[in-house]
Amino acid sequence: MAGDSAGEKTEKPTPRKLRKSREKGQVAKSKECASSAVLLAMFVLLWVGGGFIIGIFRNMMTGIYNLIDMPFDEIFDMAYSTFITSTLLISFIIAGTVCIAAVAGNMVQIGFLISFESITPDLKKINPIEGFKKIFSIDNLFELVKSVVKIAFIAFVVFLCIRNAIPDLVKLPFTGIGGVMVVAGNLIKQLIVVMSVVAIVIPAVDYLFQRYRFTEKMKMTKQEVKEEHKEMEGDPHVKGRRRQLMKEMAQRNDIERTRKATVLVTNPTHLAIALFYDEDGDELPTVVAKGAGNQAQLMMDAAREEGIPVMQNIPLARDLFERGEIDNFIPRDLLKPVAEVIRWVLENRDNDVE
Repeated sequence: MAGDSAGEKTEKPTPRKLRKSREKGQVAKSKECASSAVLLAMFVLLWVGGGFIIGIFRNMMTGIYNLIDMPFDEIFDMAYSTFITSTLLISFIIAGTVCIAAVAGNMVQIGFLISFESITPDLKKINPIEGFKKIFSIDNLFELVKSVVKIAFIAFVVFLCIRNAIPDLVKLPFTGIGGVMVVAGNLIKQLIVVMSVVAIVIPAVDYLFQRYRFTEKMKMTKQEVKEEHKEMEGDPHVKGRRRQLMKEMAQRNDIERTRKATVLVTNPTHLAIALFYDEDGDELPTVVAKGAGNQAQLMMDAAREEGIPVMQNIPLARDLFERGEIDNFIPRDLLKPVAEVIRWVLENRDNDVE
C-alpha cells in the first residue's frame, strides 16, 4: 500500500517541470481557439471589409468588360494583368487575415513559443500499441463528443434562423432582386452573430478541458518532487537566484542600518560607509554598513532622507571600506580621522540646535 501511494501522481507539477515541458513544446492548448480565431477574423473581415473586397472584384469585372470591343490580341495581356492583380490583392487580404488570426489564437493561449523538439521525428510516436490506446483515450472521447455537440448545435441554430425567416422568404418572389438582397443580408447577419457566439463558447470550454487534462498529465509523485528538489540544490540557476536574493536582502539591510547611523562617509559617489557613535558611551565608532556603486548611492539617498550627515573624505572612505568590518569597531589607526569626522558632525548638530 505504501508503495502504491508513493507511486501515485498526486502532486501538482512544479514550475521547473512546467518550464521543461514548455521547452519541449508540451503546453495546454486548444486547437479550437486557433480555428475559431480564424473564423471570427473572417466574419469581421466580411462585415467590415466586405464592401472593399466586392469593390475590387467589381472594378476587375468592369475593367475587363470595358475591353470587350478591342481585338483579342490586344486585350488579352491587359485583361490577364487586371485579373491577376485583383486576385492577388484579394488573396493577400484573406491570407493575411487568416495568418494573423491563427497566430493570435495560439499566442493568447501559450504566449510566444518556438520549440523544434515537438516536431522532431520520434519512433515512440509510431508505436502501434500506444496508438491503439489513444484511439480510446479520454481526449479522443471528448473530441468526439465536442464535434457531435458542435455540429448539432450549429444545425439547430441554422434551423431556427431559417424558420424565423420563412415569412420573409415566402414573399421573395414578389419583392424582386432588391428584396432578395435585404432578406439574404439579414439572414446572413443573424447566422454570423450566432456562429460568432459558438466560436467563442466552444473554444473556451475546450481550452479549460485541455488545461485540466494537461495539469493531470503533468502531476508528479511525491518521490519525483523530492528528487527534483535535490537536483535543484545543485542547479546553477537556483544557486544564482539564491545568491541574488541574499544580495538583495543584504542591500536592504545596509540601507536600514544607514538610517540609524551617525554619519555616512563617502568618496564621494562610488563608496559609502555608515558609522555609528554613541556619544554617551566610551566605545569607539562602529562600522554598521558598507556599499559600493549603486548600493552606495542608495545609502546616500537613505541618509539624506533621514537627515544623517554625509561627509566626503576620499582617503578615509577607501580605508574604511577596505579594512573596516561591519558590526566591528573602526581600525585603531583610523581613530584620528574618524574622530575629526565625528567632531564635525556633533559641532554642526549643536549649531543647528542653537
